[in-house]
Amino acid sequence: MSPGNHRFTILLLTNHQYYLDYCKYLQKEYKKLFNSTLSFSIGNEVTEFSQLPLSYFEANEAFDHKSESGEVRFIELYKSKSVEELLQLIPAIKLKPFITYTLGSLAYPKTTKEKELKKL
Repeated sequence: MSPGNHRFTILLLTNHQYYLDYCKYLQKEYKKLFNSTLSFSIGNEVTEFSQLPLSYFEANEAFDHKSESGEVRFIELYKSKSVEELLQLIPAIKLKPFITYTLGSLAYPKTTKEKELKKL
């Protein structure tokens, strides 16, 4: 975060159907009043208090991702990573043992049946 930038957390008790419209309205009014930008990032909805830290982390990750792309005014919803994206986060030196442990015999198939299962 660069100097002069601030992040605030807003917790909504219910998922209102128009919350994205409200965010857009706030952006527009903020621009009029302060001649500056306002951005929002949104984590996944939570159903239990214990899930709040994860949603907060997701919102910050979405914000950082959008900010790093150079955008200054946005509304970004967190998008879960695919298995492929998650595997790319594992260091290459640890990836082979991880795949071998996770896939077992399918990591290096020998039979036709194993080869077909690996393709799925």
